[in-house]
Amino acid sequence: TARGTSTERLLRFHASDLVVSLEVNSRFGLTASQALACGAPVIAFRLSPFTEIIEPGVSGLLVPILETSSRQCLRVNYREALEATVGVLRAPRQIQAWQAQDWRLAERQQAFEDFWQPLLRGDQVAVP
Repeated sequence: TARGTSTERLLRFHASDLVVSLEVNSRFGLTASQALACGAPVIAFRLSPFTEIIEPGVSGLLVPILETSSRQCLRVNYREALEATVGVLRAPRQIQAWQAQDWRLAERQQAFEDFWQPLLRGDQVAVP
């Protein structure tokens, strides 16, 4: 979980080359979402909500979990998460490639709003 005031968190995320989230019980993925919105790629476990907000190879990396059982016991592979992080840090071009992608959440949200607002207002929209 990111600590500090919202301004301090945003400044840290903007200054980050990469954010690693080892959360396994996150319901919303707020830390990862904030990092992505600031343009920082995220490495996280392949669990919801991260699977909904991280596009592997574009906005970060999803690390597989080891197993789940019918009792919802979860075993995660922290070693693989660490190895994936070290691998990315040893390949700075990967981080640069992620950062060069046009995937920021704020930009996606604005594009979504730009598309739907004319329809909601009842404006005539030409369909390509």
